[in-house]
Amino acid sequence: MSYHMLQSSTDILALKNKLPEYLRKSIMEIIDSDTTSRFYYKIYKAGYNFHVFLIEQNESENYTICHCFSSDIIDKASQNFTYESMALTNAVLFTQLASAAKIT
Repeated sequence: MSYHMLQSSTDILALKNKLPEYLRKSIMEIIDSDTTSRFYYKIYKAGYNFHVFLIEQNESENYTICHCFSSDIIDKASQNFTYESMALTNAVLFTQLASAAKIT
């Protein structure tokens, strides 16, 4: 799973063009909220689900946050999506727990 880094306004425009309109506002609010953070993203479609994984890294404030958006693409009229965020260290702990429990 490769991620793309947002390095310029061209990269941000490319990301915006890949997103359903109802997700753009929320994702762009995160990106626009801190100009000192670097962002990496991955868009993933699985069946009827659309996922956007956004990693925010801020070295000056020493944090990395994982932002996860998920939406059912069949029900476009509802424009509902779920959003979760967690520190990267917590995401790593979840991965280690799943591995130790042999959960795939």
